[in-house]
Amino acid sequence: RRQTLIMRGRCVGHAVRLAATVSTVTTAPVNSNAVQLAVECSFSALMSTRERRSLARQLPRIYGHNRRAAHPLALHLTGLADADTAPEMLPADGCWRKWEDVRLIRERAEEHWTDVSSLVWLSPDATTPLLALSEHDVYVVGGLVDRTVESDTVLCRASHTGARCVRLPLREHALQANIHPILTPLTVVQILADVHSGREWSDAIGEYVPQRFVRRRQSEERVRSCQTKRKMQSK
Repeated sequence: RRQTLIMRGRCVGHAVRLAATVSTVTTAPVNSNAVQLAVECSFSALMSTRERRSLARQLPRIYGHNRRAAHPLALHLTGLADADTAPEMLPADGCWRKWEDVRLIRERAEEHWTDVSSLVWLSPDATTPLLALSEHDVYVVGGLVDRTVESDTVLCRASHTGARCVRLPLREHALQANIHPILTPLTVVQILADVHSGREWSDAIGEYVPQRFVRRRQSEERVRSCQTKRKMQSK
């Protein structure tokens, strides 16, 4: 019982410190010439505790990959008000408090950037492909780890706020045009950071999209091909 009380105390203390830290916008310097990218963290209500912890593990890797890029994106974390009630979606060790060149923003992306015409959400459910990055736009990646794969969550959010919504050009540049389009926030940022640094879409997608996605589609195509041959032979 004493151990349980101690653990509860630690959780409460972490939540209090977290709320105090993200109560205002952190004005960390960002590269004004870089394309802006926001990871929107206001989806905690749609995720389980396990999924929120998965996001917490991805955020340091997002920060690290972007910082190591030849030309880093101007990185923002938005929607951090959700961390008041779901502190487990941010790294528990508090490393994010010391990140340089990252702005921590309590408001949601559509609240912080009131000109929604500049917001471009990324969703696998969008029909328009993102073919080039623009320094005039703010790209928003949903900080959503959805193991149940519920469709249209980000697309509906963008539509509701009047913002544009695009998808990564997987059909246009992936090894398999029909590759599984649902990627982690980390994978999306890795691809965008590399393209921003001068890589071709096909190279960035080929490196970071999990190979099991490619193998799965290839296996499905082989099965369909065999089934078609059997039907033709039976006629």
